[in-house]
This record gives sequence, structure tokens and C-alpha cells, in this order.
Amino acid sequence: MLGTILYQKITWQRVNKAARYFRPVIIIGALPYVLALLTLNGWFSGPWGGLQEAAARLAQTHFLPFYYHYFSPEAVALASLIRQVGMYLPLGVAYWAWSWEANDVGVSRRAWHAAGVGAAAAFIVGVGKLFVPNKQPDPTDVLIAAAAASLGYVLAVWIRRWSSEAPVVGDTGKSYQPMDISSVTTVEVRHPGFLRRLISSLIGIVVLLVALRYPLHAAGLCFALIIY
Repeated sequence: MLGTILYQKITWQRVNKAARYFRPVIIIGALPYVLALLTLNGWFSGPWGGLQEAAARLAQTHFLPFYYHYFSPEAVALASLIRQVGMYLPLGVAYWAWSWEANDVGVSRRAWHAAGVGAAAAFIVGVGKLFVPNKQPDPTDVLIAAAAASLGYVLAVWIRRWSSEAPVVGDTGKSYQPMDISSVTTVEVRHPGFLRRLISSLIGIVVLLVALRYPLHAAGLCFALIIY
């Protein structure tokens, strides 16, 4: 019921008028968000250790994706995944609100930017965990944070577009008039350049090399990745 009321009362015209307040609100809310993020990750759970302890903990860290999830009970792994998504998904929504005026173009590129913001935040949090006693950083959190932030941005863009679409038939009962396709501008399709293909190939090779070290059915995993 609350969602229905908000959908009827909050229109995108009102949101557009309030868009000028998005950045000040994000700046004000950044400090509480950062404090909450660091608290949830145990930064303030005890006195920090020195560089030697951090280096020793780093040497014991496994960088294989989802390594710690594999050796954890399913319920614990799922709860950890949901927790990480919940912590970093707001970054994507905040990035969407911050770039409000430019969200109609370059959605894919900005989704990658949001992923970079999430990955950077998770990386900083993970480095801090190296100095906190009884805390073990999980490199997979960086991947989850990147995906969560990108997902938050894409969902925000999709919700805005979906809720802004005009109905085919208006309240006046007038039928939809087809658009004159002669006025449509032709868009040139750009093919990926050599540099992008090279980077993609290198990423694919690294992923396969990491998959070969996976502790369970490594060959099958590599085959599935190649097919994908």
C-alpha cells in the first residue's frame, strides 16, 4: 500500500525539481555511510596491529574468487553475499543520483564507473581488515562490491526509464500515432578496437588460469567459462 501511494504521489516532475539537492544530500550522507560501512566491517572492533601483523595476514589470504565461500556453510556464504551486496549497492544508487543530468547517455560506461567506485571502497575496507585482529579480508568482496554498485546504478536507471514512459493510449482515448521513421537518425555502430580486444583477451586468460586452480572440478569450470 505504501508503495502504491508513493508511486501515485511522487512523480518524476517533482523528482526533477528536487534533483538539485541530490549532491548536497550525498555529501552530507557520505560520512554516516562510511562510518556505518567501517563499523560493519569491524574496523572499530579492537586496536589495530602493526605492519608485520598485516603482512602476515596478507600472506595467509587466498585470492581465489569465492574461496572462503566454498569452505563455509551455504547459509553463512549466502548471508555474507547478501550482506556485501547490501553494503555496496547504495554506492551505485548514489552515483546515479550524483550524475543525474547525464544519466540518459553512456549508461554502460557509467555502470563501469559505478563498479569501479564499489571495488575501490571494498579494496580500502579489505586493506584495513589486515590491521584488525581476528579479521580476515576476502578479496572476493571487491568483485561483489563492484557488481553490487553497478547493479544499483543500472536498477536506478531502469526504474527511472520504466516509470517515465508515456502510455500508448492516453486518458483522452486518442489512438497512438506511428512515428515517422524518416526522421530517425541513423546511429553508427562502433566495433571494439584492438586495445579493447587485447584487454578482453588478457582478462579471459587470467580468469581461466585462476579457474584451473579452483579446488572443485577445475576442468569442468574452465570448459563452462569457455562455452560462456
